[in-house]
Order: sequence, then C-alpha cells, then structure tokens
Amino acid sequence: MFAWFIDAGQATNKYEDKNTVIGVGTGIRYVSPVGIIKVDFGFGVSEKRIPFRLHFGIGPDI
Repeated sequence: MFAWFIDAGQATNKYEDKNTVIGVGTGIRYVSPVGIIKVDFGFGVSEKRIPFRLHFGIGPDI
C-alpha cells in the first residue's frame, strides 16, 4: 500500500503567517506478522534548500 501526505505548520511561541512551512512526502506500508512496516520520505518544499527526512516504523500507530 502507498501513502502520500502534505503537512503545514510551525513550532513557535508567537504565530506569524510568514513562519509557516510546508512539506510533502510519500511512503510505503507493508502488513507483516510483526505489524505494519512503514517507510516514509518527506521533503520541505517551502525552504530555500529542500531538506528531506526518512522515517522507518514497525507496529501499530500509537
């Protein structure tokens, strides 16, 4: 199974529209005997240098 996502937000004590960042990504899900195996790639598209993150997960979401 495939997953796609879009995320937007900010981590701050003072809200300002110009600080909001946006990320997009894709992932793969596989149902195994030990639980769901997840691999996700995310990219920060609102940044000058586009950073990326790789995330692995095994088991149910908590």
